[in-house]
Amino acid sequence: MNEERTFGSKQAYLTIQTPDTHQLRETNSGTWSIEDTDGFKICDGELMRSMSDQMLLDYIPRDKTVSHLKYELVLCSSGDDDNEKCSMISGQIEPVSQTDSTIEFVIQVDS
Repeated sequence: MNEERTFGSKQAYLTIQTPDTHQLRETNSGTWSIEDTDGFKICDGELMRSMSDQMLLDYIPRDKTVSHLKYELVLCSSGDDDNEKCSMISGQIEPVSQTDSTIEFVIQVDS
């Protein structure tokens, strides 16, 4: 089964770039889903702040044509009084690169 996931699929990676003043919420940081060109969900999952800069989301069958990634993120900033202010942002992005073995997405959050 592991061989099939390795050789019959490509790895989907996500990088989230935020301003220095913001970060993902500690728990329940958001969700993501990858869809094909017909709008059907290929895979989905939840985000955690503890994930690395470039996180492996899932394995996608090589025969699937990926169109985009939909996301909802909960971003928080700390004020001067140490009160954390959070807001939800959502969007849709296309892959920044795609090969036979990997697909990469980048979410760029502006301040």
